[in-house]
Amino acid sequence: MPVSNERLLQARKLLSQVYARTGGMPSIAAFAKEMGYSAPSSAFELTEPLVAAGFLAKSPSGRLLPGPKFQAPKALVPDEMLALLPAGVKPTVVRVTDDSMVDAGILEGDSLVVIPFEDDAHGLVVQKQRGRLLVSEQPTKGWSMVGRLVAQFRSYR
Repeated sequence: MPVSNERLLQARKLLSQVYARTGGMPSIAAFAKEMGYSAPSSAFELTEPLVAAGFLAKSPSGRLLPGPKFQAPKALVPDEMLALLPAGVKPTVVRVTDDSMVDAGILEGDSLVVIPFEDDAHGLVVQKQRGRLLVSEQPTKGWSMVGRLVAQFRSYR
């Protein structure tokens, strides 16, 4: 059954809001919940025309990603971004010391802004093990949790 333009616009708006709030796209299950669907399969069907239109893309594992036509919120300087965090949230900034996350667009020398981990929050998680950092979609067994990634900064000096 075709998806109405009104529903597609509602989905685009919601995804843009989630991206602005969290710095990442929600999982299909979280997207379904945000859209008021009881089953993730309904949200999955809604994502297909958004992928075809270039608004969304999907990772090899099926995770939602911004597509080439996704209009990301304007870039913020660090002080502006930190001012948007919920009251009382204490961010941590960690420096990337190797090139193990290049495939995720995270380079050696980048700074990652991390907030305490919440099970139901959207976005990527930052974990550590023996001095190494790992950014992933879900917690990984054997790695200790640093928190949820909310921003990434790169200095060109």
